[in-house]
Amino acid sequence: MKELHNFASLLLRCLALLLLLISSSGVAQGQKLNGKLPSVYISFKEYLRDNEGEEMARLTLRNNTKWPIIIIRPMGPALKGDVLLPYTIELATGCRDDRLSFDVVMSLALKPGKSASFTVPIDDFSQGSKIYVEFGFPWENQQNRNLRLYEPVHRAYFSAYDLPPRSKN
Repeated sequence: MKELHNFASLLLRCLALLLLLISSSGVAQGQKLNGKLPSVYISFKEYLRDNEGEEMARLTLRNNTKWPIIIIRPMGPALKGDVLLPYTIELATGCRDDRLSFDVVMSLALKPGKSASFTVPIDDFSQGSKIYVEFGFPWENQQNRNLRLYEPVHRAYFSAYDLPPRSKN
């Protein structure tokens, strides 16, 4: 009788775990505005030259969640229609190369469904590298309202392999 009770208990636990797994698989999809796209991602917009003639890639950080995301925005000049965003280059070897050193920053809340364009020099995309932008959510680190202080930091990546071929002009 005890063995039957143990078996029934184990069976109920397995069923509960299975139901939990099935129901939780749709949770993340329900938090996205478009379930077919990543929650926060970077996409390519266009190639261009900056004011000094340097070839750049204009990328777009997109918020596909139902909540605002918090990004750090340095104070400084950016091309028209863009924001200045700090990003990190992750080389194919796994080494990191931080870009955009800055002294004065402010938080920018990117609302659900909104995006922010920024430019990256083409030379920052070496073979096999990727760049990432860090962000957080408003409920993380409510006290300080800054990223990187005792709370998780999330990343949106863009790979050099995702750049389309450049036209020869």
